[in-house]
Amino acid sequence: MDRLLARIPQARRPVVLIASSCALILLATALLLPRAPAAPPLITAAAIRLDPRVERRSGNELLWQLPPGPGRPRAAVFVAPGCTIRATDFFDASPDCPRCAGLPEERRFTREALRRGYAVLAVSSRAECWSLDAAASGEGSELAAVESIIKWWVKEQHPEELGGLPLVAIGASSGGYFVSALAARVSFSSVAIMIAEGVFAAMHGIPDGYPPALFVHMPKDAERARMVATSIGQLKSKRVDVREIQCDAFAVSGELLAARIPGLTRTVADGIVDVLRHKSFLDDQGFLKKDGRSTPWKKAAEEAKVLPEGFSLERHVTEELNVAYAYHEFTSLKNAEIFEWFESHVDHKLARRDGDLLGLSEVRVIKLPLHPETLRFINSSITTNSTAYSLHTHRASKMGGKVLLISAVLVGLVSLSSCRSLGELNEHKTYSSAPHYGGSSIPTHGSGGGYKPTPTPTPTYGTTPTPTYGATPTPSYGTTPSTPSTPSHDAPEIPKKHEIIGSCDYWKGHPDAIIAAIGSLGNIGQTFGAACSVIVGKKLGNLHDALSNTRADGIGALIREGAAAYLNSIVNKKFPFTTQQVKDCILVSVTSDGAASAQAGVFKKANESHYKF
Repeated sequence: MDRLLARIPQARRPVVLIASSCALILLATALLLPRAPAAPPLITAAAIRLDPRVERRSGNELLWQLPPGPGRPRAAVFVAPGCTIRATDFFDASPDCPRCAGLPEERRFTREALRRGYAVLAVSSRAECWSLDAAASGEGSELAAVESIIKWWVKEQHPEELGGLPLVAIGASSGGYFVSALAARVSFSSVAIMIAEGVFAAMHGIPDGYPPALFVHMPKDAERARMVATSIGQLKSKRVDVREIQCDAFAVSGELLAARIPGLTRTVADGIVDVLRHKSFLDDQGFLKKDGRSTPWKKAAEEAKVLPEGFSLERHVTEELNVAYAYHEFTSLKNAEIFEWFESHVDHKLARRDGDLLGLSEVRVIKLPLHPETLRFINSSITTNSTAYSLHTHRASKMGGKVLLISAVLVGLVSLSSCRSLGELNEHKTYSSAPHYGGSSIPTHGSGGGYKPTPTPTPTYGTTPTPTYGATPTPSYGTTPSTPSTPSHDAPEIPKKHEIIGSCDYWKGHPDAIIAAIGSLGNIGQTFGAACSVIVGKKLGNLHDALSNTRADGIGALIREGAAAYLNSIVNKKFPFTTQQVKDCILVSVTSDGAASAQAGVFKKANESHYKF
């Protein structure tokens, strides 16, 4: 050592010693810091064959597949589909899953996950939509059931392959609400919430340790975009890393449909687009005027004889039209950004001991301005047994953190010109390859464009058009129902602001009073959210439909009484609930029949002036 130092000029010896110390410390950092699993090489998309295993546990159907190749997966992803979508829609038909449908957007997401080395677990909801009822009887709540399913999958089915791997989650629509609640029970590295704002407004505060959240939504749904912005603000206030991706509309083309739907020939795709254009379902720029659900494209295509005999891709085409319209649909067009988000947090998540899933202690999931009857169903405390990190990992993490800090300081002493602040380094680590969020979406196929939906006209208050009873048109997304025609009998008296509280029967029997209150018969999707509209079905297009529905379950009662409560909150300032409280309570309660029934009872008392604070 003395001989080595003797060769170095005296003035340079301190710098050399510091540089040598930095090199040793950085080497120690690399050895001591816990590492995420090495990323396996990406597999070409052509090499991916969707062939899932199928099981049923706790009343839920689950399908899963591990990525091909000899190495361990990079991570695992849990998928919660939206209303009416099943886990079987994320996989192609195979000998083990002949019922699998392979919807174009869902299968593209699955293939991309497998290509990147992710194990995929997709779980279907028990009913048409997911339930957030934490106090459900029978097979237990779906939140608890899915938590158990994930643990079973990791620890019992694939302990060698999945034990200790990071776990991420994605949910769309009803599945997005479900994932946002499940993340308070299961330790995800990060989550992606698609076309949903989550249940954060109903939480008793965002729990500590809540995972980073990515919102993928379609801003044409302006009300949901507003609620997403609110959720982002709530998460940021708790220092949760959060990002947003917006998906815009684009023009429809035969090239796009044929490229994205396996089995659809270019000839048939071009024929469908020609029909859309001929029937004026497209505007001059090739954008859909309504989404696929509200566009009778198949009937028109059958009349034009452009569909082959036995055509079985109706759901697939409709889904792609929904994606192009960009109001409310699962989309794979943002796969790259979604997986970049997952990857940016996978590398910074410490491995779990033996694949245990960490839970957050004493998390109260649901707390809106709901009331005891409803809270009995959906506002129970969720207490899970948190599993500690292993002692070795804990010590390595603490030592690694100190070593990294010392290294940064010493490196700064040696070369100030090349150093960054620790805050800058941390920001770079948190999201090293940030995509551009919030900009216009440019689809891979077809032409894009600055399509703007026709704004909803502002209703004129004070005039009282009266509707034709019994034939209420079902409005499409983003449009206002046309003014009904005048009936032959006399119109009933119209209530003035702040004068009445009307029962469900009153509002049902006075549709013109509804028009006087809000300017039209309203729209379920626009008033209570697209998720609620999907749950109750297309037959209930407006508020008069909601008040007149004859469903005998809790959901039917909630929609009837909730519609009346919504109207009462508008016309009477002394009504016990504000308009926003009514909407929020419906949004949370509609996901469970028990909660819906309880909340309907509360609204009924208020609507009949029997509710006491």
